[in-house]
Amino acid sequence: MNLRIYEEIKRLERVAGRKFGDPKNPLLLSVRSGATISLPGMMHSFLNVGINEVIAEGLARKRDFAWAAWDSYRRFLQMYGMFQGLDRNFFDSIIETYKNKYEVTRKIQFAPDQMKQIALSYKNAMVERGIEVPSRPADQLQHAILQVFASWHSEQARIYRRQMRLSDEWGTAVIVQAMVFGNLNDQSGSGVIFTRNPKGPSQEVSLWGDFIFGVQGDDIVSGLVATYPISEKQRIEENRESPISLEKKFPEIFAELVRVSEVLVYQKRFDHQEIEFTFESPNREGLYILQTRDMVQRETKKLRIFKETDSLKHSFVGVGIGVSGGALCGRAVYSDEDIRRYREKEPRTPLILIRPDTVPDDVAVLLQVEALLTAKGGSTSHAAVTIPQLKKVGVVGFTKLRVYETKGYSTVDGHPIRGGDFIAIDGWSGSVYTGKHEVEAEDSYQPLGLGYSS
Repeated sequence: MNLRIYEEIKRLERVAGRKFGDPKNPLLLSVRSGATISLPGMMHSFLNVGINEVIAEGLARKRDFAWAAWDSYRRFLQMYGMFQGLDRNFFDSIIETYKNKYEVTRKIQFAPDQMKQIALSYKNAMVERGIEVPSRPADQLQHAILQVFASWHSEQARIYRRQMRLSDEWGTAVIVQAMVFGNLNDQSGSGVIFTRNPKGPSQEVSLWGDFIFGVQGDDIVSGLVATYPISEKQRIEENRESPISLEKKFPEIFAELVRVSEVLVYQKRFDHQEIEFTFESPNREGLYILQTRDMVQRETKKLRIFKETDSLKHSFVGVGIGVSGGALCGRAVYSDEDIRRYREKEPRTPLILIRPDTVPDDVAVLLQVEALLTAKGGSTSHAAVTIPQLKKVGVVGFTKLRVYETKGYSTVDGHPIRGGDFIAIDGWSGSVYTGKHEVEAEDSYQPLGLGYSS
């Protein structure tokens, strides 16, 4: 390990009261990029660096960590494996086998010994495919740092910079932080907030965003999970089906985030912020601010709307989270082949990419379509942040959607949507419709928050 990095790790150990590589009281690390301009989802990040089987055993003996230790090891193995070329489905198939075996629907429902079995199954499956994970924490850290630097030159990062007209010469820093654990139990969690409603005109502090309990922050920004809203106002305006919000379920955490936001915006005179946070307990002392940056204001003027007709009303199938643009009607597509086919046959027809979720590799595909509809993810996921910057229409977190990507179709309440079928989405209200519908001329948009656009 580089001497300067070693010295800084020692300083971090003193501050955290934990030791990197110590099985009895381990310090785990987050290694992430620190580019001047955010490249959402394009750069590599490594969580839980410094863990191995022995350290996971030791961490599991600490109070409240019996489950989280093995979940953290599982997460590290998956992240490492995916950066070595394994597909997410490789790991999903393993954990789905255990979900069926133990009859659970959410990972947090596994017992600690069951999560240990899953983590070791990940490791064994990776070894069978020739992927050896470094066991020495120092080797893991060095590998993670080098991989984050290298990801600046990845294909998806280059494509994104080219689209956003950002210089390849800027490069990136690498940030090493102590891990905090939103995956301890259902009284811990992670989230991302905007300090104001990104679709509203008011400049007052009003928290908006996504959170979920029992997870680490990567689950939020990757868009791989269904999330809950931050405030009651957001929950009502977005017509969420669940009664849960951070404000209602974790009032002390919510109140502290409001206080921090007001200090930044009103006292420090920062622009409105996008803040990542994790909490290890439901009281204010358990809250950690991981990162904050200026939030990007989304377009709110001159958005297209659907022409109100009986056909529109009858074809309404539900509401997701609108993150970008206004009304758009087009053909559903699931693959590069779908895109090529309809671009050749109908070059002027908009295409709407349907995904269960999105990953950074999708950025090249997103540039070929006009819109995105996903089943998972919230308003602060990488997809939701990227779509407005790419000037696309987007609806995420449409939880009624079931996507069978490899088979080229999806369903909503059992109704199939095949490649080439017409659908319509509203990137402001989040409304989703089947069939073909007329779009009216651009106009100022008055958000309804529920139902269909008018």
